[in-house]
Amino acid sequence: MVKLIIMYYPPPRGGSNSTGVIIVLVIVVMCCMFVMPALGFGAWTLFKKDDKEESSDDKEETSGPQLTFDQDATKTINENEDAEPADDTDDTDETTQVGNSTTSTYKIEYAGGGDGSNAIDLTLSWTNGTGFDEVTKLVFVRSVGDKELQTESTQDATATSNDGKGSITFKGTDISDGVDSALGENIVQAFAYNGDEPLSGGKALATVKIGLSQADLDQTYDGPYGDLTIPVTLSQETMSLDKIIKKTYYTTSHSPDIWFEIEKNGDKVKFKRKNGMYLSIGGVDEFKLANYKGRIVITNNDKIYVPGKGMKNKTELSTRDYYLAQCDLIGASLIVENGNVRQNVDFVAPNGKYFAIYQNDGDFRVYMGSGSHDNKGLLWSSDTNPGANNGQIVMRPRYNVENQAALTFSKTKDLAGGNIIKEMTSFNNGTKPYKLLISDVGRLVVLDRNGHEMIMKKGGFMLNSFYKPVFGGLCGNDRPHFPNGGGNMRDKHETCAKGCLEDDKCYGFTLNSTTCFPKKADFLTQGVHESQACINAENNRDSTWGGKVRFTDRDKHDGNVFFYRRGMCTSSDPGKKQHCKGKLSADACANTDKCVWEPVGQSVKCKANELRGRDGSVYRTFTDGMLNWYPNPAVASTWNSNWNKNIKEIPDCADFTKGEDMHSY
Repeated sequence: MVKLIIMYYPPPRGGSNSTGVIIVLVIVVMCCMFVMPALGFGAWTLFKKDDKEESSDDKEETSGPQLTFDQDATKTINENEDAEPADDTDDTDETTQVGNSTTSTYKIEYAGGGDGSNAIDLTLSWTNGTGFDEVTKLVFVRSVGDKELQTESTQDATATSNDGKGSITFKGTDISDGVDSALGENIVQAFAYNGDEPLSGGKALATVKIGLSQADLDQTYDGPYGDLTIPVTLSQETMSLDKIIKKTYYTTSHSPDIWFEIEKNGDKVKFKRKNGMYLSIGGVDEFKLANYKGRIVITNNDKIYVPGKGMKNKTELSTRDYYLAQCDLIGASLIVENGNVRQNVDFVAPNGKYFAIYQNDGDFRVYMGSGSHDNKGLLWSSDTNPGANNGQIVMRPRYNVENQAALTFSKTKDLAGGNIIKEMTSFNNGTKPYKLLISDVGRLVVLDRNGHEMIMKKGGFMLNSFYKPVFGGLCGNDRPHFPNGGGNMRDKHETCAKGCLEDDKCYGFTLNSTTCFPKKADFLTQGVHESQACINAENNRDSTWGGKVRFTDRDKHDGNVFFYRRGMCTSSDPGKKQHCKGKLSADACANTDKCVWEPVGQSVKCKANELRGRDGSVYRTFTDGMLNWYPNPAVASTWNSNWNKNIKEIPDCADFTKGEDMHSY
C-alpha cells in the first residue's frame, strides 16, 4: 500500500511571484515473506536487501540498510524567473482619487512559466535504520514515464550512516534538457552505493510515486493581507489514489460569520461559500478589492460597499462612509475536515502569526507565533491534558444530532461514550461535513459545508460570545474599565470577556497588560475615531494617515487587541424585523434606522408567543435569532452573575428559535 500526502503552504507576503511550499508526506507499506519494512504515518521504510536465513556456519550476517522518509518531505512552488520583479508601485490597474488619498485595485498574478512544472521542487528527507555499514552514497533517480528527469545523490556521513538523517531536493529548474514537462506520475527510486560500486545488485531499494498535475500550480490571490493558498492532500489506498483538495478560507469584516473560498475572474473576485453559492450584495456577486488608507474596500465598477447602505456610488459617499467601508480580509488554514486532528503537528495560520497544535501531553492549544520554534504565548487551550495524550481529537457531526458540529476529545482511539473526556458542540445548527481551521487572528474556527461559522460550547467565553473581524485595536468609546487579573493571555481574554458579558452596554473590549477596556456601541457607527487623544496616539505610532483611522495598530498580534461581542440584528417593529435578518455584520445592522444590534448574553423574557409556553421563562440571547432557556438561577449565574438585574422583555418571540437549554458553564 502506498499513501501520498501533499500539503501546500502559503508563500510569504510581498510580491506576486512569491514562493509557496507544499508538504509531501509519503507512506509506503510493502510486505513479503522475509521483508516487512515497517511504516508509520508519513513514513517510508526502504530495505537494501532481504535479511538472510540463519546459515549452518557461524558466519555473521548483516541486514540491508533501512531508510525511512519522514514528514519533512516537501514540494515547493518556485518563482517564475521570467516574470517582472515585484514592485510595490506597480500592483494596481486602476486608481481613484478620494480626497487626498487613493483607492487601488489589486491585480491577481499567476506562478510558474511554460506549463509551470519546472516551478515544482521535490524534497525528501529521511531517518536511517541499520545496515548502512557498507553504504557511502545514496542515489535518487526521478522519472516520468520513460523519461529520466534528474538524479540527486548524497555522500554526507550522517545521511549514509546507521540511524542517521538526511534530505535531498529535486530542483524543478534542474530538470534534464529535452524534458518539457514534469507533470504526470513522478517516480523516485533509491539506490545504495559503496563508492562507485552499486549494492543490492544495482536494484532499487524502493520506489515511490507522486502524481503532479496542473492543479498543483493552482492560483494564488495576491492581495494586501496574504495569499489564497490551496494545499492539496494526495493519498493512495490499495494502489488507488484519492485526491483531496484542502484550501485556505477567507472572511471579511463585512461578513464575519461566513467564510469563503476566493474565485478569480481576471482582476475580479467572487466569494464562494460552496459550489453555486456566492456572497451577493445588492444583487452583485463579483467584486474588486481596493486599498483605502491601509485597509481594503469592496468595490464593483464605480460603487463601494458600505455597511448598512449596500453598494453605493463613490461620488455619493461621505468621509465617514469611506471609513465604515474599510474591512480586513482574514484567512484561515484548514486543520481537518470531518476527521482526526494530527498530533504534534504545527497548524499555522496563513499570515504566520498564530499556530494550533495537538500536543503530545493531550492538550489542543493555540499560540501566538509562527510555530513551536517561535512560541510567543498561549491564547487558548482545550484543557484535556493528560486525558487525550494517547487518544484522539475528532471533528465530526454531533452524535445523533448531525445538524450540530462536535469537536470530540477521547482518551482512546475509540469514541465510545465512556472514552470521551470532553466534547465541544455547536449552539447553532449547520450542515455536515464540518471543518476546523486556525485563523489569521489566532482563533479556532469551525465551519459547516456552506461556510457558516459554528459557535462552539465548552471552549470558553471568547469562542462562544466574541469574535474578531478586524486586525488591531480600538481606541476610545470606553465603558468603565476593570483589571484583567494577569496571567497568560488566555486567562486575560476570558476575564475581559466575562466582564463584558455582565454589562449589557458592552459591545466589545480591548486590553493591555493589566486592564480590560469595555467598549460602547458608538464604534459601530463612527468612522474615524473622534478622540483627539486617540488621534495623537495613533499619529505618534504611525503618521501615515495623520492619526485618523477607525481601528488602530493593524499589524499588532500580541493579544492586546480588540474583540467584537457577538449578537443578533433585530427590531421591535415586526415590519422591519425581516429586513434586519439580512444584515451581515454588527456594523451593517447599526448603520440603518430600521434595526438594532442586540449583543449575546442578555437576559430576556417573551411577552407574546412564549417559546416554552410558560410565562416568566428567562432566556439568554444568542446569534441567528436563537434564545436559550435558563432552567434555574444557579445555571444562569455561571454565565452571568448579573443575569437578573436587567431582564428585557421581547414584545413578540414568534420569529425567534428556542435553542438547547443552558447548562452550567
